[in-house]
Amino acid sequence: MKSNLQIAREALEKLNQKLAIAKNGKIIYTSTESGVKGLLKAIEEIQEELRGASMADKIVGKAAALLAIHAGINEVYAETISLNGLKTLEKWRVKVEYETLTPTIMDKSGLKPCPMEEATKNIENPKEAYEKLKSMSSSIMKM
Repeated sequence: MKSNLQIAREALEKLNQKLAIAKNGKIIYTSTESGVKGLLKAIEEIQEELRGASMADKIVGKAAALLAIHAGINEVYAETISLNGLKTLEKWRVKVEYETLTPTIMDKSGLKPCPMEEATKNIENPKEAYEKLKSMSSSIMKM
């Protein structure tokens, strides 16, 4: 029998998603949105179902790691993970698998750190990170 993490990982690859979340042997959420938007929407839409779920994401930095912890996700697979993302997940005892470890998640230009990473640089509390990222993303979505 496949683990929830394997199921989420396969959905990420086969369904061409940027985020896939599995629980109880089935996919409960997918998103093609980049950045933390998909994860923020999952928390808003199905927060209770996320507790104990497994998540596969293309890119996991500290911002996504803190959101996953806030949501109660207990396993994370990342194609690419930042050092701070990895350290954060390990600190909170979240099981982590990844392909590529990178020092920092960069923005789309590749010239400077991702704004969501910068926003959570000095935050250790998952709830505080969620509140900050939620307010940042709602102002970005209005643009």
